[in-house]
Amino acid sequence: MPTPSSRTPVRIARGSYSNLNSSISDLGDGEIVYAEDQDKLYVKEGSNLVGLTHSPGNIPQLAKTANYTLAATDVGKHILCNTASITITIVPANLSVGDVFSIVNNTSGNVSIAHTGGTMYNAADQATGTRTLASRGLSTLIVASSTVVYVSGAGVS
Repeated sequence: MPTPSSRTPVRIARGSYSNLNSSISDLGDGEIVYAEDQDKLYVKEGSNLVGLTHSPGNIPQLAKTANYTLAATDVGKHILCNTASITITIVPANLSVGDVFSIVNNTSGNVSIAHTGGTMYNAADQATGTRTLASRGLSTLIVASSTVVYVSGAGVS
């Protein structure tokens, strides 16, 4: 059985983001707040409110016009490719199991999805290697281990 601590009990505050942010000094470090106007949870860290989750139904966008390697800071975002013939590369060893990315091809040409280290499987046919995302296609990538990534979606071959 857990041992009770002398810490302050958890208290959840709610309100508009601007009201919560303006009264941040009233919040305890680590306290969770809910910004009703943004439908988003935040936690107080020092003198800042740090977002805990993306709002439901909102996947932040990262637009790219040149070759790009996915980073841990891109987890949960959709990469909008605005230039045909670019390559988006994933390196599973630099990421965590369960990290998810979406790639949107916003062009009339193809975009390549490559990997470095390990194996990337196309969930549709178990094919490995660099995949092609067709014009206006949408794909999702998930890191299954430090050496394995799965890709699926409309327009992936």
